[in-house]
Amino acid sequence: MTSSSTVRVEVGPLPSEAALPWLTSTLRIVAAISAHPELVRFEIPREATDTFTHHLLEWLDLAESSDVFHWVGKEDPATARALLTYWVRIDQLSDEEMGRLGVAWSSPEGYRFFEALTSAIIDALADTSEFGALAAELSQIWGGGS
Repeated sequence: MTSSSTVRVEVGPLPSEAALPWLTSTLRIVAAISAHPELVRFEIPREATDTFTHHLLEWLDLAESSDVFHWVGKEDPATARALLTYWVRIDQLSDEEMGRLGVAWSSPEGYRFFEALTSAIIDALADTSEFGALAAELSQIWGGGS
């Protein structure tokens, strides 16, 4: 188990072409929620959508500038827990909400990146003592972890 001072997430290496469809569609989803929070059944603070956008743009830049996507990041546990709570909400948007927002989930080509990202998050949480239960819960929602 790692110390509780940070949660370390490592995504990749995997082909950048797998990341691009997921990142572009997810950026659109987060932007739509940020611009029109009244169109979804939950609240996500602007700070959270700004943080998601920051990470997504960083990852998109990495994917566009290299054939191989490989990223390592660290987050404090409280921030990681909050972001994951909001991310699970976004991931559970209904088709009706997606339609109201005017966005769509990633094409199937982006699924490999989604799997790599969620697996990396689950593994990072499982390796942090205070997040074992959350890792198990996310594994049930998303599948994955190694």
